[in-house]
Amino acid sequence: MEWLVARRYRMVLAATALALLPPLGIVAQGVVVLAVLMRGLGEGILIAVLASVLMLIPAAATGAALEPLLLVAAANWLPALLLAAVLERSRSLSLTTQTGLVAICALVILFYAIGSPAESWYGILQQYVAAMGQRIGNVPDEVLVASSRIMTGIVGALTLLSSVAAVYIARWWQSLMTRPGAFGEEFRALRMGWVLGVVAGVVFIAAAVTRFALLENLTLVLVSGFMLHGLAVMHSISIAGLGSFWLAAVYILLIVAMPFAELALAGLGFVDNWFNLRARLPRR
Repeated sequence: MEWLVARRYRMVLAATALALLPPLGIVAQGVVVLAVLMRGLGEGILIAVLASVLMLIPAAATGAALEPLLLVAAANWLPALLLAAVLERSRSLSLTTQTGLVAICALVILFYAIGSPAESWYGILQQYVAAMGQRIGNVPDEVLVASSRIMTGIVGALTLLSSVAAVYIARWWQSLMTRPGAFGEEFRALRMGWVLGVVAGVVFIAAAVTRFALLENLTLVLVSGFMLHGLAVMHSISIAGLGSFWLAAVYILLIVAMPFAELALAGLGFVDNWFNLRARLPRR
């Protein structure tokens, strides 16, 4: 990591190369966040801009439209930069995660305030199914309608998780250079707080009772935030004596048992948020 942060051009090239590989996009965001944590917000913005320019050069050379690529670049860097700025100033992983959760919830509310997101998503999904053709077969219209109803929340939750993951990666890298083990301590102390706990409780109940689309989409985003809280609890349990095997099993279940594992972790996080289960764990 010291080699990477020693020269700006290295961080720019690393962010560019990683951003061009979709599975590693979160790591690319992590490079930009690391620049903010080590050298300030201005440095992170500069590296994001330079990386975006490098990514746009091939498109500009072939005469392709640049506007869609600029939107993708903005969506890739801006959420991570926002959270990096919060972490750089507050030095609080909990506050940074809470800020991301509140920001995404605010965007979901904004989308519903200015229009009907479900209608827009329905059109996008129709185009996608038509473009995929026989590769995905015939998709019933009922599935498209149901999917479009919650797509805003799904995209919001994924945006939150990817941006927060980038911040966590960068903070881990930084801690390796400054104080090894610091990130682990901070992550295990992660909590959403009583304000978000009250809001989430109200939204969960109201969504179940009313089936209101906005509340259902907010529920998806809030569940993703409390899932992170639940992961922090599981890491604390692992450190307290459960062992790394069970922690590895949790991460495997997050992949093979979707969405039930995510819901279980979110429930654990929600309960710990109110009853502080981690305080009852043995100290090691």
